[in-house]
Amino acid sequence: MASLNLIAPMFAWTALDEPEREHGSLISRNLCHLQDCVEKFADAAALIEFIDSNRLGMAHPAIMGDGPEADALQARETQLIRWKMLAPRDAPVTLYNYHETRQTIDQQVVNCPIIKDNRDTTLLRKANNAFRDTFDGFDNVRTGVAHSGALFRSPKERRVHVVPGTSGVITPGMSGSTMFTSVKGMGSVTVDAAHAAALEKITALIFEAYKP
Repeated sequence: MASLNLIAPMFAWTALDEPEREHGSLISRNLCHLQDCVEKFADAAALIEFIDSNRLGMAHPAIMGDGPEADALQARETQLIRWKMLAPRDAPVTLYNYHETRQTIDQQVVNCPIIKDNRDTTLLRKANNAFRDTFDGFDNVRTGVAHSGALFRSPKERRVHVVPGTSGVITPGMSGSTMFTSVKGMGSVTVDAAHAAALEKITALIFEAYKP
């Protein structure tokens, strides 16, 4: 699991003159929000791991048996599976908020030259590339989760989301710790300790880039 030892850089924005002061305050707040997103993603990964550690598996002999005890275990297993689906549904929304916050910082920094001129753009490019490579397809999953009510509002809309070569739509599905979808094209998000650690490392690069 991610170590979560991140510390967002703090600017002496109160010493700046307006309008840089206000923009500096917002940049500082948004860098802290990146850290919040990292923690939420790590929480989702930990929840999946915890649920899996408490599952028996549908093929377990105790579940496959007959009688009230087997029925109770099967009901428990089904409930754990349903709970497990909640965590990865939150994760792509968290990644979207993370991505949007990064874009907001890029827009704000233009209005704060003292921060803009001192940031490390090489580290920022490295972070941007790592995020794209690690979480490519997250927005497809986020759309499937956040806008599921609009996917089948017309035959034309449905056709946009069909799995290539089939007539089916995945809205989304889950395998292990990976949620996948065919919404607006095939995409997936893996929510596990490795990806939580990767997001933390990406954020550490951003924080280092903005370090005063």
